[in-house]
Amino acid sequence: MNFLAHAHLADITGSSITGNLLGDFTKGVDVRQFNQQWQSGIKLHRKIDVFTDSHPEIKQCRIELGELRRYGGIIVDIIADHIIAKNFQQLSDETLLDFSTRVYRELEQNYAALPQRFQTVSQRMVSSNWFVSYQHLPKIELALARTAGRLSNNPPLAKGLAWYQANPVTIEERLLTFYRELCAYSLDAYKQLAADD
Repeated sequence: MNFLAHAHLADITGSSITGNLLGDFTKGVDVRQFNQQWQSGIKLHRKIDVFTDSHPEIKQCRIELGELRRYGGIIVDIIADHIIAKNFQQLSDETLLDFSTRVYRELEQNYAALPQRFQTVSQRMVSSNWFVSYQHLPKIELALARTAGRLSNNPPLAKGLAWYQANPVTIEERLLTFYRELCAYSLDAYKQLAADD
């Protein structure tokens, strides 16, 4: 999952939003340097990613992406954030704007303690209001293009948008159904993490 999904899943489970968002920025890092809440958030992030990557619905989406299948995880994650943003009021009692503001405030309060790579990303996230912007397809296309630019071979990730645009209603229904299942899984996974700590 991408940033909005991880922040929302952190929120509904009561785990650390900052810790969950840190998940992709701690590979090869000793997470014991972070406080216990952040460590639990990072662990939940990793469990969410394993569940997502192994789920039959996500595997099917990757197959449908054809020649872009190798990058299917990235493409589906970013498109899922678009679908979550569009349908946020089905998933939360809070508006997307209010939720985003709360997340950005937490990141700003924790800025000094964030790893340098995530400091840069969090600044961009806040200044460009990524979560709210995810409602709009041109911003999703831009997110895909920027992500591709960070990969060594600069794959044409933005072409993956055509897969979604060819059948948006069905794909939206499928990914929302998956996401609700992921919400339930995340609640159980975080309870287990808390019991183990």
